[in-house]
Amino acid sequence: SGSPLVAVSLGNTYQVYDSSKLKLLFVGAQFDSQITALWQPTQRKVYAAVQGRISLCSRALEERCYKLPDSNATVRCMEVIGHMMLALCSNSFIYIFNLETNSLHTSYEFEEEFQPEGFMHPHACANKVLVWSGSGTVCLFNFLTGTLVHRFTLFEGNHMTHLTNAPALDVVASAFTNKEIVLWNFRTAEIVVKVTNPTVPRCLCFREDSNPIMAVGGEDGSIVFWNLAKREVSHSETNAHSTPVRHVQFRFQEPILFSQAADNSLRMWIFDTNAVDGPAYGPCRILRQRSGHRTPPVMARFYDSDGIYLLSCGRGDG
Repeated sequence: SGSPLVAVSLGNTYQVYDSSKLKLLFVGAQFDSQITALWQPTQRKVYAAVQGRISLCSRALEERCYKLPDSNATVRCMEVIGHMMLALCSNSFIYIFNLETNSLHTSYEFEEEFQPEGFMHPHACANKVLVWSGSGTVCLFNFLTGTLVHRFTLFEGNHMTHLTNAPALDVVASAFTNKEIVLWNFRTAEIVVKVTNPTVPRCLCFREDSNPIMAVGGEDGSIVFWNLAKREVSHSETNAHSTPVRHVQFRFQEPILFSQAADNSLRMWIFDTNAVDGPAYGPCRILRQRSGHRTPPVMARFYDSDGIYLLSCGRGDG
């Protein structure tokens, strides 16, 4: 089918779901340590990062392994852009692998005072990524030449928690622990929009249709929806998750949002059409979800004679 897939990591393995019905399609390969980053470029291929290496997997089979020069490095963030795979690691290095030659293309070590937390690829910026640090500094990095192009100090001193693309060309969005969310033009270094979220934002995304909606995953497990045209909160799900929201993502040009948190849950939300305001501003509801115990289960038993149904229980699941 042509439906996009959703890949989520679960300790030392991962699961892939159909994004239409959240049907589990398959369980990925088992690794000897915990997965720290995932990237799914195609329907059947998944890149999974564990300590010291990145594995290309097809369903449950590990097809190829890319070893990091530092075997003790942990991948914090990775992405495949064209024929290049970028991996930002805990040792302040970014490694770029050429997937056509299956070799290390280049690497770059950021200076000691710049502690990189993540990176993102601007929509209209070929061969470059924006690398952000917790201190608020953002660097424009050319991954083909392995050179630092520019350093943005617009938010230096503010603890940044997230950086992502905004719908407008050359505009990105930064989230901070002081609850501020800033949309800014990285070519002109000018602030476009600034709002204050009700809670500390941990992740955010935008609807990719004509509706000016921004979804913000909070430290307290909430999801706040902003109407950027009016610069006000249109709706809030205060108990979306029981732990900080790690990731939110809208389906392309659809009023459907996926959210994931450390409470071992994956939720699919839909905006219901509102006869007065339209689908952009109406409340959302859970359409589908997949969840397990928030803590390791303490007991599991089959309770039917055929061994089909399983009953499990754990602490803190009340």
